[in-house]
Amino acid sequence: MNPHQPASPLPTVSVIVPVYNVERWLRACLESITLQEYTAWDAVIVIDGSPDDSEAIAREYAARDSRFSVVVVANGGLGSARNVGLAHATGEYVFFLDSDDVMVEGALESLMAAAVADDADIVAGAGEDIYQDGRSDAYWTQTSSLYRHGASGFHVEERPEFLEDHVVWNKVYRRSLIDACGVTFPDRAHCEDLVFSATVATAAERISVVPQVVYRHRRHGAAISADYLREPTFSDWIDQSATALKVVRERLSGEIADRHVRHFVRTQWESRARSIRVLDDEQVAALERFTAELIDLHGIVVTDEPGALMPFLAAGGASRRWAESDLPRQPFAATVVGVVQVLDLLERLDPEVEAERGLISDWIVRRVIRPLAQGGAVATSAEGDKLVPRIEKLIAAVGTDAVQHWSGRSFDGDATSAVTYLLVDEESAKFEVQSATGRDDGLVLRGVASLGRGAHELEDLVLVLRARGGSKERVVPAFRAGVQRAGAPMRWQAVIPVDEDYLGDSWQTVMRMTRTGRPSRDVKVVVTDGVPGRYSWDLPGRRVRLLSHRTRHLEFMLQPVKGARGKSQGNATTTAEPSVKRVLTFPAWQDNPYINLLTLEARARGYDMAGKTWAGELITDLRRPWAGGVVHLHWPSPVTESCASVEEAEQAVTDLLDALGEAKSHGRPILWTVHNELPHDTAFRAAAARLHQGIADLADVVHVMNSQTVQVVADAYRIHPAKVVHIPHPSYAGVYGSSLPKTEAREAIGAGSDTTGVLFLGQIRPYKGINSLFDAVALAAASVDGLEMLLAGKTSVDLTERLDALADAGVAVTSHLDFVPDEAISDWFSAADVMVLPYEKVLNSGSLHLAATYGVPVVIPDEPHLRADFGHEPWVRFFDPSDAAASIAEILASRWFEADDVAQAALAFSRRLAPAGISRSYADLIDHLYAGRPAVEPTPIPTPEPIVRMDRVAPLVLAADAPVRRTPPRPERMRQADYLEKVDDTTVF
Repeated sequence: MNPHQPASPLPTVSVIVPVYNVERWLRACLESITLQEYTAWDAVIVIDGSPDDSEAIAREYAARDSRFSVVVVANGGLGSARNVGLAHATGEYVFFLDSDDVMVEGALESLMAAAVADDADIVAGAGEDIYQDGRSDAYWTQTSSLYRHGASGFHVEERPEFLEDHVVWNKVYRRSLIDACGVTFPDRAHCEDLVFSATVATAAERISVVPQVVYRHRRHGAAISADYLREPTFSDWIDQSATALKVVRERLSGEIADRHVRHFVRTQWESRARSIRVLDDEQVAALERFTAELIDLHGIVVTDEPGALMPFLAAGGASRRWAESDLPRQPFAATVVGVVQVLDLLERLDPEVEAERGLISDWIVRRVIRPLAQGGAVATSAEGDKLVPRIEKLIAAVGTDAVQHWSGRSFDGDATSAVTYLLVDEESAKFEVQSATGRDDGLVLRGVASLGRGAHELEDLVLVLRARGGSKERVVPAFRAGVQRAGAPMRWQAVIPVDEDYLGDSWQTVMRMTRTGRPSRDVKVVVTDGVPGRYSWDLPGRRVRLLSHRTRHLEFMLQPVKGARGKSQGNATTTAEPSVKRVLTFPAWQDNPYINLLTLEARARGYDMAGKTWAGELITDLRRPWAGGVVHLHWPSPVTESCASVEEAEQAVTDLLDALGEAKSHGRPILWTVHNELPHDTAFRAAAARLHQGIADLADVVHVMNSQTVQVVADAYRIHPAKVVHIPHPSYAGVYGSSLPKTEAREAIGAGSDTTGVLFLGQIRPYKGINSLFDAVALAAASVDGLEMLLAGKTSVDLTERLDALADAGVAVTSHLDFVPDEAISDWFSAADVMVLPYEKVLNSGSLHLAATYGVPVVIPDEPHLRADFGHEPWVRFFDPSDAAASIAEILASRWFEADDVAQAALAFSRRLAPAGISRSYADLIDHLYAGRPAVEPTPIPTPEPIVRMDRVAPLVLAADAPVRRTPPRPERMRQADYLEKVDDTTVF
């Protein structure tokens, strides 16, 4: 009996150790195996024709421990040695350990514990690079949240990021899986892990990841991975990558395969392509062929990074234009030499060739103008200005429109204007406000500015104040403070007058600076901790309060305040304000327009609306007895939908509900806004339903936007009607810009000037019924001339066939299948005649309110709760969800949306739901909750009765003594099985 074998049977692991010329590190490698607490292992040491004393070291360990065996073969390379090790391995699982690396103590125990618990085919842990100087870093393929948090028992299509970790040395593999795949490592090839990893990962039924370091990967000059640009590593990388990508394409769904290939392009492909100038001509040609294959086989063209280089290489541009280059081969750098080198290369290209014109447009922005503008490429402005004529000539050759595309900025004028505009470093320029104090002459702002290149060229400086909503703009002179020292930040100050023009509005700020001989540019003004959230001071006859909004950019309000004067401090008297009242918002998505609109008035009343984005941060705050404030929950989906398994989701729900109960016990009122019944396409319906029910039980107030919400969600969870407050969704007036004339908007998006535009705008997902809309428009085209589909939004599905079918039906299509930038929203809605929301189910729709803001009629599903709130609106029509395509087609054919009064009715609806009124209602509710009214024991939940719809929207009015009903935490939560039964037939909104 082997004395090292455990008394109870455990799955055995064969550790395969290929050895070649590593006597320097081999002892540490083998010693790391013997130190494993998991004892059910054997190790196959394969001496791959190693010329040093590695074999003697291996036999020394085999003599000491019978679990080591030594196999000696002629040199065949790492892949061949691993195959030999597999042939001799007897374990149920195998682990590949490179002989210059080490396993972390406890690695096998952690990996095998997960393998047993999850019945996993593959279990992975994190690795770290270790360097000769003692440094260590996380290995680059194992830095994602998957490796930080771990996951259990998933399929690779559920966590496709697992494919990005293509190495084999941090994992245990079930031996039977390897045998079933029939996969081996390639002989005498570098990058030997790629095909093996892709083949086995796509075949595995259950994969787990443990969130801990299990492997230390040694970085040294003799390692195969030391230089991925040397031969044969570079050529092998191309061959092995091409095969691995084909494996993924053949075995996984199109969407998952596309995701993987895009990630490959942005990481591995781009790292080689960035080094194009240090590759030899044969390597360049090979990379060009591989790039063409990526585009042909996978349809991949990346439009941001790596930009236009991909189609340029696929077209053979580098070989055609640069092979005979007399320039030295060196990597590109953000130096004057690097910029000049790029200009030399671009001047060799032909702007009449599409791929070459694209590369000129891209690189003139990213590899020339940006390094110059940011000051890193040249020592002086004059040095950079010598290059301007060459830049202007290239821009003139390709046209300013192409340059605007790659710069992401809009500007007017010729090439000279473009260079002048882009060389202003608004990316790195920054103005900080470090203090705000009150004086008799106004509010004094002081700060510093980092202007990057050409600070000495500053000619004029003004602070621009824009009232939120764009109704007013004021300009205040700003001045340099003190002497500007070379290399030091510039100090500045500005005084905002306190008069009727400035009081009462919420002001957003930018600094407008003008440099000698260049147009003015607006630069962001950011806030530091030196600016108080609330601050007041006395002037003759009045007191003024500063309310500073804690956002990335400075936004503030000046209010007249009634009350006693404070103590005198210099010219003005100041009074410290009480600490800011707090509303903990979750999730605090700062770019969400609904949250920003809803909280306008609450912010103006002095509430700190800062919240949390991640569930862990929220739970930490909820458990702090001293934190205080109102807890406002919006979408609970981040709690469950970021989880990797049912068990993880259930635990996350339990953790949050427990934390909410703690917060409630400390006197913190809880408000919940119901946005949808359950998360769209949720992977964990039972957990999500339990979470929603728990929040409904714990909430003091449930805010609904649709008057029939209680009835709509009743099949998934119950909301006590006595808790419900109805504050409708606001319009988007003042958020996305004003309406444009239709002809101007059509030209902006590239649509026809005399067609009937049917709009769909938003993320394109299957649950949104997009196929029904395509069918409907095709049907309607038979009786309606000149229909045009206006389609804008990020898509998760391939729409090529559907768009081709529309074209065959005679329907023109104008599309932007990506996220629509804020500045383009008004273009799309101004261009539309009607908007169709073909959703299979919907509770609340921001798109409907956005359409109303622009006077665009809307077609929505005929659901009772939608009819209750919008049935009397002449700008809304309802389609039959049971025959969606035919019903929508009939509505479009009626052309009801062309009536003169329809658009006006939509605009009138939008005015009734103006953000100011809605945000006042919300602020009133927050005031009421913050006052902490006595709790009232709830009565048993009755069968929901219809909530009376509000015919007119008025600000919420709550009596001063009106109680807020607070439901104490339930002693026991419903069992998971009860919820599973409850939500089996639930329709997810």
